[in-house]
Amino acid sequence: MLVHIPSKNALAILNPSELKGDVEKHIHDVEAATGATVQYLVSPGDWHWVFIEAHLKAFPHAKAYLAPGRVPSKAPAFEYTILEYENKTTVLDELAPDLIVVPFQGCINTEDGDGGARHEFIFYIKAAKAVANADSFL
Repeated sequence: MLVHIPSKNALAILNPSELKGDVEKHIHDVEAATGATVQYLVSPGDWHWVFIEAHLKAFPHAKAYLAPGRVPSKAPAFEYTILEYENKTTVLDELAPDLIVVPFQGCINTEDGDGGARHEFIFYIKAAKAVANADSFL
């Protein structure tokens, strides 16, 4: 999901997916049309980080942001910031009010984990008046 962050003159890609076909070209077209660049790649948790490395190559101004826990334990081969949220109700506050990122404890982690809740994020996109997340039921 591509989100315009007018207050930062930036674009954020939430849950970066595979850059198939003309996807990268279309994102660059949005950059040209808005004058904003992709600066944020945000994994909402779990396996949603697997295409971030390709996005970092395609969008050189971008930085990767990952949920704590399982994803960093997989040791991705790219630079990233872990969005720690202990005692916080939101993360990436620099994107507010255009995009609000709310952490929550998601599905129970039954694979290669301790059986605790997964670390995930819910996104409120102000311009769209919409709430989005990766694959949890709300």
